Amino acid sequence: MSDQLVFSESLVYNQVKRRAVSARSFRVKLNASNSTTFAGGETAVIDLPGNLSGQYYNANQMYMLVTVKPSVACKLDRGGALGLINRLQISTAGANIFDLNHYGVLATALMDSDATSEYKAGYGSLMLGTIGDALTGEDLAANVARTFAIPMVLNPLALTTPHRLIPAFGLSAIQMRVSFDTMAHSFVQTAPGTGTVAFTDVQMVCLMTQLSASAQAEV
Repeated sequence: MSDQLVFSESLVYNQVKRRAVSARSFRVKLNASNSTTFAGGETAVIDLPGNLSGQYYNANQMYMLVTVKPSVACKLDRGGALGLINRLQISTAGANIFDLNHYGVLATALMDSDATSEYKAGYGSLMLGTIGDALTGEDLAANVARTFAIPMVLNPLALTTPHRLIPAFGLSAIQMRVSFDTMAHSFVQTAPGTGTVAFTDVQMVCLMTQLSASAQAEV
């Protein structure tokens, strides 16, 4: 067995710090492509563009901005604005990747099991309209608009194991179809069965990562 020579670090010339990858992060807002205003029961179509060289979507940081305006006074359910979504579909190149009906019901169950009362009274209150340990959410006044930021949880893009960014340089776009629930199902009403709700300014906010050409060649 040969002897192992130990040199001072100052003499080990082949051990050099590797150069960091050249990359940048930024946010983009993508509007719904099929309309600007939606009623309960209607579907907003949002296309995440493809063919973006060296770019990736961070689905864990993706959320949907939507302005909600009910025609009568009402309350959100305990899951807040998550309960406003009835169905979420994701597809690309005509192939269906994901289709979850009763999305709001499952998202509310997730909030019940995983979200603390501190979160619901803090960030959850600002983003979703939740209220601590209360069994209902925020009060909404008649004909007063309220904008929510809804994290896009419970979908395979955000639940990769281990976490991976989603490539945006493919030839096909990723299409997300968000179906809003009806007034009767998504709100707690004083007079059930009355009133309507309008969803406007629907935008998907995405955190993007863009690599330099040399860094992308190493991926």
